[in-house]
Order: sequence, then structure tokens, then C-alpha cells
Amino acid sequence: HMIEQIPPSYTWGYNFISSPLTARISGYVIKIIPRYRGTTVTRHCNGMSEMQVMQDIPFDGLEIDISEQVYCCFRTSRPCAVAQFSKGQSVDDALKEISENIGDPAMVWLAPVGQFVNYVIFYTGFTSGASPDGFTFGEFANVIVPADSFNPQMIRLDGNLLQPNEREWTEIFCPPNNITACAYGRCVTLSGSEGKHNITHDNPSGRLTAIVYGWADQKGYMYPAGFALDPIGEIIFSLFVETTRIGERSGPFVVTIIRAGDINVNATVDLQIQSASGLISGVSFATVGVANAPGVDIEERTVTVMFAAGETMKLESIEIFADNEEEGDEYFNVNLVQQPGFLLGSPSSEFLIIEDDTIQISLDPLTYLVEELTIDTYETLRGTTSAPIREITEIRIRDLEGTATGGVDYMSFNETITLFPGNTTFE
Repeated sequence: HMIEQIPPSYTWGYNFISSPLTARISGYVIKIIPRYRGTTVTRHCNGMSEMQVMQDIPFDGLEIDISEQVYCCFRTSRPCAVAQFSKGQSVDDALKEISENIGDPAMVWLAPVGQFVNYVIFYTGFTSGASPDGFTFGEFANVIVPADSFNPQMIRLDGNLLQPNEREWTEIFCPPNNITACAYGRCVTLSGSEGKHNITHDNPSGRLTAIVYGWADQKGYMYPAGFALDPIGEIIFSLFVETTRIGERSGPFVVTIIRAGDINVNATVDLQIQSASGLISGVSFATVGVANAPGVDIEERTVTVMFAAGETMKLESIEIFADNEEEGDEYFNVNLVQQPGFLLGSPSSEFLIIEDDTIQISLDPLTYLVEELTIDTYETLRGTTSAPIREITEIRIRDLEGTATGGVDYMSFNETITLFPGNTTFE
């Protein structure tokens, strides 16, 4: 039951909120499991005057005994997992000095705030009658909504407003600011309503979480009603290019490196620019080497791209070196280098094509207006090339009739123009 609740470590997070357990009085136990050594935990529970900071918590986990049934917030410096444990009925009975025969140790996995979702679906089984082994459960759901999503007129249980009165929700105060509420909590009694339930937020971007639990004689269970499994506990790098075809004379080419998942720490990744030789077959390869060396199309290099905490995007320029050689398409590769401490997303590598020898020839636009039956008017046609002409080239320019008729409204033309090496304009 406990092992099945543990999600992949790349989904662990930084901010957690525990909630008081209805029908229990002796508090609960929190266990925090860090993903990395050297993790610091800051705790604040409702009613505490100051925050508690615990540095370099044990790698095998830190246990905290919360002696009262209160909301508590935990903020960690690195991704962690947090579980909440209920205490057994003998602990409560000792405090009450009477035996109510309710409760048993149970565990629930607490969703990081970054994994809160828009809705949850869950089931209850023995709220109005005895279970197969003869026990009758009192069952409950604790709902937590972050402050930026809180609107009691939008939070529903099975289609009905869960609690429309804001004053009936409990303010929860989290580090580092324990003055303004960071979230709101509410407990719902589910007794007498067994079966399928859902808790939803009317705003599609609204987020919430819930845990479901129940008690009987020496019985207890808890489980999360639902949470996302986004990779917020792992650094993930990927790259993006707007096009895989690059003109030889189009200037520097830009690769976008994207960081997702855990963006709360500084991180670096290497971008490698290399020949595609050996990676694909049956094509021509761009020549890589030292910048500006004869015959080199691109500079082969590895760039270390550095991200500060909070940064999610970096741009890296790749210089393309033009030449006057007649060449077809040439291929090269850019890729992110896998190293310990992060994952590579998709795509993390791209094959790029240098389109070497395509020269575009275009006419400049004509922007004149001539009144008919006045005087003969002459206009000079001018044009440009996208790159210097490399050898003697002939182009033919002719008229194409529209609403005007050649030979009647204007003098038809069909001319051959010779371009010489180095030309970039003509008329």
C-alpha cells in the first residue's frame, strides 16, 4: 500500500502542504526524503511564530513529529518527496484517557504544489455501512487550493459548491512569507456518500489537491485523490530550430536551447556542432574545422550553455562560412551532450542542411502611374541577386500581359541580360 504510492523521483517537488486529520487529536508524522544531499527544509505550521530551518537533512529521510492537528508547509531547496503518517488509536486513546477504538497508522503521499491539478476523481466504499470484515468507516477528504487559484465560488464536490463561504476555509501560511496566506484548506465529511466522487475547479487553469482517508476500529487508510506527474524534479534540456535548411549566405543560424522541469537551480549543458559524417549516409557533409580556414563551412566546437536559476531559454548562434565553390546540399549536426544531473528531452539533436549554391534573382518593384494618351513614358527595370554571381550568367526578361495589351498599350519586350561574376544588381 505504501510502496504503490511512490511516484518517479523526477516528479518530486519543492513545496508541500500537510493538513489536519479529522477525528484524530494526536497530530501526525511527516517524513521528507531528499533527492540530493545537502537539502535544506524550511517548515512553518499554522500557529507557529517563526519558521524552522533544517539544513543538510539526512539522505535517508527526515522525520518530523507534528504534535497537533494543524496545517503545515514545507519548502525545500532541492526536489524532495513528502509523506504524512497518521498515528494509531492507542496514541489518541492515551491522550483522551478513554478508548474510542478508532484509527490505525496509515500513510499518504503529499503532492508537491507544482503537481496540483484541475480536478480529482476518487471512490469511497464503506461510509454508510460495514465493510466485509464488519467495520464501519468514517471517511473524509481534505482539499487544498493555492491562493492564486482560490475562489470558493468555483470549487465543487460532485457538482455542488464545496463551501461557498470563504470564511469557512482555513488560511494556510507558508515560508518564506508566513504573513499572507499561500493556500486555503477545507475538510469534507464523506460519510453516507459511498461510491464515485469528484472535486473540480470551474476555472480550467485553477489548481487543487485532495487526500482521502477513513478510520474504523484499529483500521485506517489514506491516499492522494490525484496529482500530476510532470517532471518538475528533474532538469530536462531540449533544442529547437526554426528550419533545418540554411542558406549559405543567410548569416548566423540560431539554435534555441530550452530548459524544462526543475528550473530552480543553476544548470549547464553542452551544445555540440559537428559533421554529420558517420551519423547519416548517402549525402554530402559540411566541412567542419577551424573558423575561416579554407574550405570550412562551419566551425566545429562545443559550447557550454549556462542557465541561471529561473532561466528557461538560451539562444546560440552558429556561423556559416560562405564560399564560391559549386556544391550541393551539405549536412551537419547540432546536439546536446548527455551528462549526469539532467535528462535530454525531444528533440535533443537535429541534422541541418546548408543550401550552398542557390542564388535568387528578383526584380525590384515598379511604383509608377502613367496617364494614357499623354506622352510616351519609359521605365527602367532593375533587379538584384541574393548573392554575388559566380560565373557568366544569362537571364531572360519578358513581359507578361495583364489587363494591358502588349504592342497596343505598351511596347512588348523580351530581353536577355548578361550577368558577370561579382554582379549583385542589374538593369
